[in-house]
Amino acid sequence: MNTKPLLLLLFGLIAFVNHSCDRTVEFIPPTDEPPPVAEVFQNQELTIHEFKVEATVGDTLTLDDQSGFAPTILVIPENLCTYGNGEACQGKLEVQLIQAFTKGDMIFSNVPTSSAGVPLASGGAFYLNITQNDQQLQISPDASFLIKASVERTEGQNTDMKFYQLVSDTVDSVVQNDWRLQGDLAGIDEVYYTLEFDELDQWMNIDVPIDETLSTYSVKVSQDQLEIPDADVYLALENFNSVVRAAYDEQDGLYKADIPDNSEFEIVAIHKEGEEWFWDVHLAEETEEFSTLELELVVYQELVTKLKSL
Repeated sequence: MNTKPLLLLLFGLIAFVNHSCDRTVEFIPPTDEPPPVAEVFQNQELTIHEFKVEATVGDTLTLDDQSGFAPTILVIPENLCTYGNGEACQGKLEVQLIQAFTKGDMIFSNVPTSSAGVPLASGGAFYLNITQNDQQLQISPDASFLIKASVERTEGQNTDMKFYQLVSDTVDSVVQNDWRLQGDLAGIDEVYYTLEFDELDQWMNIDVPIDETLSTYSVKVSQDQLEIPDADVYLALENFNSVVRAAYDEQDGLYKADIPDNSEFEIVAIHKEGEEWFWDVHLAEETEEFSTLELELVVYQELVTKLKSL
């Protein structure tokens, strides 16, 4: 580990293996004044695709993110949308699309991949909305918006992939996101998973449950000896394209999540106040039950790069 004098504001990142049931790791925030991380995160936001299409004319668009995978394809039928009164739209439609393919994307967009506590391996999550002059539109009952995502992102075709819709619940003023199974994908072939949107202003995900034995992991997040009940605590699984959000347990003041026994992972604890990120990954100290973990200290800017590459 580099022992040269460090810049102010260091954050910790840990990865460890050989998991067992009911282990607890304690996270202590850095003692230095946190950096203006909101400014850093502003430069790391997900790419939002915004474009206009003619309401009565169909179109097929290709989004190449230069990742080396087959580009995402959008299939937009003619007469896709209606107004609130059911009348078919005319003129230009304003489309907004967000793609979350990597674990870093999922962390930054707060869309971890689990359903009712079961981790999911993701082939891509997508947010879609269409408006006209700031008026919310609906998809026509006779139409659907198709998104084709590369199967290469899941290391090849997986016929068990399904599609899930994001459901948000507010518990004790904390918004918690979870994915709800909707059914089969519109299509699976050797090149693409095809996801069908029939609702707008929604997140949809291409997922498969991780069929592994799970163990419960507990994470304690504290500052000045006080537990923090409203942190966003994520377990980014290394063996799967999956990010699990740990839920806070008021009874013992710990965040808990079930993850596969055979998965290495990095614990990422992000605390959010409103829309401001005022600290990120914490330095970790083990409880008395554990031997010392190896900690890798990184400068904040390097940390952001690592998160984006997960």
